[in-house]
Amino acid sequence: MVAPTIRIREGVNDLLMKRFGCSTSREVAKNIGVNEATWSRAIRGISTPGPKLSGLLLQIDGLGFEDIFEVRTEETDR
Repeated sequence: MVAPTIRIREGVNDLLMKRFGCSTSREVAKNIGVNEATWSRAIRGISTPGPKLSGLLLQIDGLGFEDIFEVRTEETDR
């Protein structure tokens, strides 16, 4: 069975660092409005972005779903 998940695309943190004028991921998280640990887990692919983080990212002017996220389908164990 295939379970699709969304992940934050590689390079989004760097893109947002430039956009917000940040030098660290911590500053990016603050600009987005989420906890640093939440942002860190999401950009490293450890956890999928939840509704709050996804919604906040989609509110960033000039960026759409395809710019921020990728949809992955991976086989799941049953």
